[in-house]
Amino acid sequence: MKGKKEQALIMLVSGDLNLSEIAERLKISEKTLYNWRKDDEFDSELRRRLNIKMGTIAAAALRTQSNLLNAKSDMVKHLAAKDLLDRAGYVPDKNVNVNAEGDLDLKIQIDYGDDENEADKS
Repeated sequence: MKGKKEQALIMLVSGDLNLSEIAERLKISEKTLYNWRKDDEFDSELRRRLNIKMGTIAAAALRTQSNLLNAKSDMVKHLAAKDLLDRAGYVPDKNVNVNAEGDLDLKIQIDYGDDENEADKS
């Protein structure tokens, strides 16, 4: 990439400016920048550079997340631990296996997340 496209790539990867600011600095329209981002070659190069950047900061991000395990707030510790475990593939099993003989009374409660009172919203 050369010229303004190269400069746009550098600015996009830095993450310091939004699209409007990048377009303004390059003296191009936001539509031009949007079109460049739809271009396969430009998009491929942007993704390549972003992957390189992510590789350089991943260790620091992991260290920061690990340090949060020692936070004063129990909620922060909980969220840090959950995030680390989830990313490592240790997600809880949502299936329950029951082996029983004879009569069984079973009460099932299903938590659908934050959608409480969904019927009341309509």
